[in-house]
Amino acid sequence: MLTQALPRNRLLITMTGMLVGTITSSLANAHPLLVPVRPSAAGSIILTGHSAAPVQSLFESGPRYSAANGRLRVGVGSEAPNWMRIGVFQNVSVPGLKPAVSYAYVISSDGKAVILDPDTHRVVRVIKRP
Repeated sequence: MLTQALPRNRLLITMTGMLVGTITSSLANAHPLLVPVRPSAAGSIILTGHSAAPVQSLFESGPRYSAANGRLRVGVGSEAPNWMRIGVFQNVSVPGLKPAVSYAYVISSDGKAVILDPDTHRVVRVIKRP
């Protein structure tokens, strides 16, 4: 009886491992949504595919942090923690940012869009809500 249960348990463990591996690899291949952003407030805010949207769409769709971070000031050059959930957008014509470059961002507890370099997590710009 014990010898019959052993192969069944091995099969179950193997199949479970394969299922977890499949799910994990499919999540790793998921790509973040890139939203080209322009500074104008004109036009509608559509955050699907590669539609262009005004900069205020970042404030309406971005990951928010409602609690203060404990630091005195977050400014250009500061480094954001790697554990933060961030949004991603592709700049079109926001002043002070390189065009056609992807940036990460979060909405701070004081309602500002904190723009980050996605590779270094350093703050490159802080934008007040228009």
